[in-house]
This record gives sequence, structure tokens and C-alpha cells, in this order.
Amino acid sequence: MSNKIKKLICSLLAAAMLVTSAGVVSMAAPEGETAATETTVTETAGDSSTADQTDEEKETPSTEATETTAEATEAPAAAEATEAPVAEATAAPVVDTGSAGYENDDYYEKSLALCSSLGIISGFEDGSVKPEEKVTRAQMASIVLRMLALDGTSPYQNIFTDVDSSHWAANQIQSAYEASIVSGMGDGTFAPDAEVTYAQVIVMLVNAMNYREDAEYYGGWQQGYIKEAGELELLKNAPGSADVASDRGVVIKMVYNALLADYKEVRSYDEYGQPKYSTDKTLAEVKFDVIEKTGKLVGTGKTSLIGDLQDGEVAIIPDKEDNAVTYDTKLTDLEEYLAMKVKYYYKENAGLTSEVVAVSYDGTKSETYTIDDLDSIESVTGFDEGAGQYKINKVSKAKKLTADADIVYNGKLLDVAEVAANGEDINDLLNPEIGSVRLVKSDKNNDDYDTLFVDSYETIVVTSATDTKLIGKIQDPNGAVGVTKGLTINLDDKEDRTITVKKMGEEIRLRNLKKNDVASTKRSYDDTVVDIVVSGESVTGAATAMSLKMDDSYATINGDKYEVANVAAGDLQTGAQCTFFLDAFGRIGYIEGTSGSRLSSGEKYGWLMEAYKAEGGDGYMVKLMTEDGEQHFKLANNVKYWAPKSSTGGDQVSKDVLGPQLIEMTENPSDYFP
Repeated sequence: MSNKIKKLICSLLAAAMLVTSAGVVSMAAPEGETAATETTVTETAGDSSTADQTDEEKETPSTEATETTAEATEAPAAAEATEAPVAEATAAPVVDTGSAGYENDDYYEKSLALCSSLGIISGFEDGSVKPEEKVTRAQMASIVLRMLALDGTSPYQNIFTDVDSSHWAANQIQSAYEASIVSGMGDGTFAPDAEVTYAQVIVMLVNAMNYREDAEYYGGWQQGYIKEAGELELLKNAPGSADVASDRGVVIKMVYNALLADYKEVRSYDEYGQPKYSTDKTLAEVKFDVIEKTGKLVGTGKTSLIGDLQDGEVAIIPDKEDNAVTYDTKLTDLEEYLAMKVKYYYKENAGLTSEVVAVSYDGTKSETYTIDDLDSIESVTGFDEGAGQYKINKVSKAKKLTADADIVYNGKLLDVAEVAANGEDINDLLNPEIGSVRLVKSDKNNDDYDTLFVDSYETIVVTSATDTKLIGKIQDPNGAVGVTKGLTINLDDKEDRTITVKKMGEEIRLRNLKKNDVASTKRSYDDTVVDIVVSGESVTGAATAMSLKMDDSYATINGDKYEVANVAAGDLQTGAQCTFFLDAFGRIGYIEGTSGSRLSSGEKYGWLMEAYKAEGGDGYMVKLMTEDGEQHFKLANNVKYWAPKSSTGGDQVSKDVLGPQLIEMTENPSDYFP
């Protein structure tokens, strides 16, 4: 059979993967994942003749390039979005999807987690990834070099007529050319700032994986490369149209797929100098010493289901194993994965503990039920007897937990026997006023949930704070709504104590909390895990309607309805112009007069209508419109004073100083009030 006929047959077979219409076609699959054969590349109508071929059609056989550990820096096509190199890995090193199209895409999130932790994908200066933005050919060449752990520093040799040495990616383009990843547009140009098409991404990745000869055997550009990419599962959950520019998010998924694909590694050469390949390891293993596994995450340095861990440690029970393995990690905020089946990636360190570099949720194995609307909880029962359950309004079946379920209360494993020994009702404890309740089945095939997470917050109005103590006011649990009592939380420097304080999104020291900050606080049962959040948000206006009821108070301010925390309910008054400070859940937690005063339940208020001298010239009088109607009061010898243009707000002022000022204010209000 001639080569022409053989190529024709291969091309026809590969063409079965293509649909000659613009668009994307993919088959549905459980949990949002599709098999490689279910991804269909679409090709825009038109001639795919030699005149339209791009640089990847006529690549020379790929050769193994010298590896280094240095990292190339990717630059954007547009000046307004400058990318910054990835620093140390975090739990989700770059998580801002920047667009609605990728917000709920679990496969994208796990792809981003691994690619960014390895330094292959770096975010923009604002921390975003912008997955729906397009990628240029120069950017793609830089990404592929980083995927191969190549430094991209080969001095540029003017190999393309439209790239000179001043281009930000000149050296990366040279390096990619030398590694046979790219070869240009066929006319001596490279088009570095043109958007890279889906087919071009495929060819660069196939070449980088050393499968060019296989792709050429299947017919070459474009179908042969697409077929080879399909067999390598590079297209899994990353559909696209062959001649259309690729989204950054799709590129990230394809790079992730390449990392987990079998890499065609040169192991030796035969007597004729031809390379001998091995495909028994993934690209991630060969280039980064990274191994992929799945398992149940059971502990972090902050919260653990199996015993205390140190900061910088994570414990995972690998699938088909009984015991947890403890790894080192630089990742943070891994608590959201507790009790869940995860896919994780770790590096083996000779003589040292292996290090987990990326973690993603495996939604095909675990199931989570979250109760965000705590008012929907009708009852919490059974935890004092063994197997507990939550009855949810408008949910037909109660959410049941196994008798041996782990209960994590405010960030730490709860000892139910200790709660009972202290005479507290465990069912009440697990039914918070504000916070969240989350139930987890580590194996979704089970009937009942095996882990319960309860976050129960209390609203504290701060009086003072030091590094080891927080003093404030809370709702008196034995008093009517709005009746407060003092609270002191001693937080000495205990070895296993973890304290996190965030104000307006920034982490601060406990001592940096200010008087009257509204602190939404959750504490483990033994106070060894403490999380404090201060939103710093407020609204100014007058309450025009209100209702006071324990756990269900509200006020209408500027036409908007706000829930009111119990601790602030006693200070709520209608008609007074105030600043209302909100807690982390958007509830009013503290009320202050706009000039700095604070209404309290023992004070009255009114509108100043007139000020005048008392009869006989003995002192000064003020006429106020109060909730009881018009009233006249005589000023005391000294008055605590807040008012416009006052430079001594809240200080004691003599009646002989204040009286004339009040008369002037009421006679010429436009001078004082805008």
C-alpha cells in the first residue's frame, strides 16, 4: 500500500472525530466529567489546504531538551494585564475564576490547583486568572516550556522575521523552537501576539509530549494530532473548535490533562542514534516528581479527625488503605476538604516526608449537604442518644448521621461525653443561631452521613483586646432580647491554640481589634481554635421600622431591611440618625450616633426645636420634640455635647458656653446643617 493511500485512510479515520460546523459538541457524563472519546472537536467550514496550515504542521521530530529548574515568566498580550510569577503554593494558589463560565467547573478548579502549584500557570497582578480571555501563541509557547520544566532562556537567534530580540517572549520562542514544540507559520513568521487556536494548542502539547511521529502516522495536521490528543486524553473536559482561539481556562485544562498523561520519555538510543522511549510514567512524575492519588482528607494542622497535627501537615487516607498518611504541605485553608474524598498530588522527597502540592475535591466519590438557612432547621435530635439527625423544613426525609459520626464543632473534633458531663444539651449546641451546618458522606453510596461540621458564631461588641485576652459584650443568655452582659475570653499562649482574626478581609493581631468593633466569633468547645471576623461594614440612616424578638429582630434603614443581632437590639430606636455597624453576616451588631454618640437602652432622644434663655436670665432652656411630644428642659451646669461644628464632641461643656451656641444654631440652622 502506498504512503499516500495509507495517509488517506488514516485521515478518513481521524476525520470521524470532526464535525464540520462551527460550535462545540460534547457528550454528558456524571459529575461534569467526560471521557476522552466523548470530547468532540469541531472544525470551521473551509479548506484545510497547505495554504492555511500553521507552524505545527511541518514540525521536525521532537528531541529531548536540556532540563533546568528555573522558571520562565509569562507575559500578557495586553499591557493592562501583567502577570506575576507564582510564589509558594497555597490551597488554591489562584482561585479567582474571573468569569461566570468557570465558577462551578470542578474540573477547571482541580486543573488550576495543580498547574498553579507547579508554577505552570501564574495569575495576573490582581490575583485573577481570567479563564475566558484568549491566549497568544507566545504565551502558549511559554506555558508549554514551563510544563516541561524548561527555563526558556536560549538566546534569540532571529529565527522568525516578525520576532526580534526585544519581544518579551523572544527567548522562550527560541527555546520552544529548539525543543521542536513550534516551528513557525511556514512563511518565516511566528505571529507571537496572534491568538492561539485550539488545534495549535493540541499540536504544541502533542509535540511537547514527544508524540509527533504518532500524530503524523495518523495523518498529521490537523486530524492526526487531534486523534493522538484524544488517545492521550488531552481533550478531556476541554472541548473546542479547531480553528477558533482557545480560552485560557480550556488551555489550563488541557495542560492539566497533559501532566497526567503518559509521557514519551527518551530513555536511550539505538545503534543508529534513534531514541528509545518509555511511557510508564506521567509527565508530572517525570518533570516534577509529582504523583497523583485519591483518598479521604482527615486532618490539617488546624483541624483533625485523627489526632493533632502540626502546622504545615496534612493527613490523608489513600484509597484502598486503612491508615492515614501524614504529608508536609505549604497549602493553606485545606479545612474545606475535611472528611471528603480528594484528588491530591505529592512529591517524594528523598529521606524526608513527602509533600502535597495540590488538592482538589473529588465530587464523584463524596456527597455534601449544607444548611445555610439555619431558620429552615425544624429540629435537631438524637445526638444525646447516639445517631443524631436534622429535620429540615420542606425536606421530606431527615438528614441522619451514623452513630459513630465525627462531629467538628467550630473547627475542632467535639467530645460528646464532655458536653454531657458539663450538663449541656448537645442537640441545642448543634443548632446554631448564626453560622452554618454541613453534613458529609465520604462515600456517597452510604445511606447516612458520617461527618458533621457546625460553625456557630456569637456576636461580640469589643471593649478591649490584648494578645491574650478579648473583653466585650454579648447578649445575656438568661435575659430578654437586647440585655447584655460582659464577656472575657482568656487566650493565653497555649501550645495547641490557634487564633485567626480578620478585619475587612485582612488578617490582623488580636490586640489590633478596636473598641466597639463587631466581632463575629466562633470558638471550639475548649477555646483552642478561635476564629474572629470583623466586617468593618456600616450603614448610616434612621430606623423607620423595627421589630424586637429574640433571634429574630430587624430594622428598616433607608428602605432596606436588616436583621439585628440580639446584642444590639436593646439600643435600637426609631427615628434617630445613627450609624449601624454590621457583623460578618450583614446583621446590625452595634449602633452609634452619627456624631459619635451611642444610644443606649436607658437614654431618651428628641429633635432640638429651639434654645432660649430661662426666665429671669437664670440659665438656658431647650425645646425638644421627643417620642412623648414637645418638652422643655433646662440645661445643667455642665452638659455632654455632640453637635455639628463641635470640636469637643462628647466632652462636658458649660451651660454658659453651650447655651448661646444652641440659640445661634436654632435661629440660623442653615449655618450648621447642609
